[in-house]
Amino acid sequence: MQQSFDSHSNPPPGSPVTLSGPPRVALDPVAEAAKRALTAQGAAEALDELRRLCVAQTEDTAPLEAKVEQLRLAGYRQELNQVLQEALSSPQAHPHVGALWMRRLVSSNNWDRRYPQGMDQLCRRGEIGRRAVIEFLQAAGASRKGRLVCHALRKHGKWLRTHPQGWRAAARALADVREYRRLARWMSSWRTKPELDGELLYCLALGLRGTGHERKAQPFVRQALEKPDAEKQFPVLKLWAAQEEALAGDVQAAEGLYKELKSVAWDDDSVCVYYLTRGVLRVRQAARASRKEVFDSASTRVQERVRRVAIYKRDVMLRRQYRRCLWRMAVDSGRWGSGAMAAWRSAESVWLLLPLALVPGLQLFLPLYLFRLCARRRGFRKKRPGF
Repeated sequence: MQQSFDSHSNPPPGSPVTLSGPPRVALDPVAEAAKRALTAQGAAEALDELRRLCVAQTEDTAPLEAKVEQLRLAGYRQELNQVLQEALSSPQAHPHVGALWMRRLVSSNNWDRRYPQGMDQLCRRGEIGRRAVIEFLQAAGASRKGRLVCHALRKHGKWLRTHPQGWRAAARALADVREYRRLARWMSSWRTKPELDGELLYCLALGLRGTGHERKAQPFVRQALEKPDAEKQFPVLKLWAAQEEALAGDVQAAEGLYKELKSVAWDDDSVCVYYLTRGVLRVRQAARASRKEVFDSASTRVQERVRRVAIYKRDVMLRRQYRRCLWRMAVDSGRWGSGAMAAWRSAESVWLLLPLALVPGLQLFLPLYLFRLCARRRGFRKKRPGF
């Protein structure tokens, strides 16, 4: 069950810890200050205190977290890992040791980026293993490891659904890796849960929008915006609200939301949705005689955003918003051909298969559209680096 964290092998549990001192000079000023503040004698005392905390049956995990962070910043990572592994094998270990062990594992350069050995066995011991799984989901989701997230959910999904922190961690991990269908299914039990906070409302709305149910997602977007700090944590929520109001024809409400947008911490997909929403608003606000010119200008601005990477290679949710917004602009401005081209470029809708299959001459394009339709149905354009 035990797996090494560093390049050096760990001695067996129970053997004395030899303080070899910090292995390298830290570049972080905080770590430098921590190293200077913790002498070899102080480190030995800190490790003894950590051993005591690892088997102390208290609900407060703050002292345990603080001691681990102190030793980590001071550079005593190998000694810290050894103490955690020793505690992990103890029947009296505090449940939070499982989370700390997993955190050290996934942050290690020696980890092979595969599903951790021993995690399933540890989970049979109860809460200590469950906290390790939750910590793993948080780390794998944040690092966009979709396969690892889905593998963990297949193995532990049953108890995660009934575990308060587990249900949340799984939802956020699925949201981070853009597994829209799995996320929507996971969040379908939201009625049986206590009142959802901003983070869970964001996950619920994302799952619905990612599976093409924007109208169902809109009430949850509004609820999330009413929660404290939800807009600050997820600034894209207000953009979603403005987009749906614009597409629904409530230009005044959409304009009010749009003016409040602050394009901070947005990814490239959100910036694209920003310009799509702006285009819908400008076309609808323009006089009928000038709508074609406004549409041409807005469409050109959007195409500039997707020129580097073709729209059919982007995230499936962005492809859908691209088609919806450009189709709306095309209908309002009388550019029907441009609306059809938007559906072709995004390769997002199965409904386009019907005319391609039935209209003579268009059958030649059917294989290409099928290829684009099935390509990159979720997630990110390329693999991200490891933890």
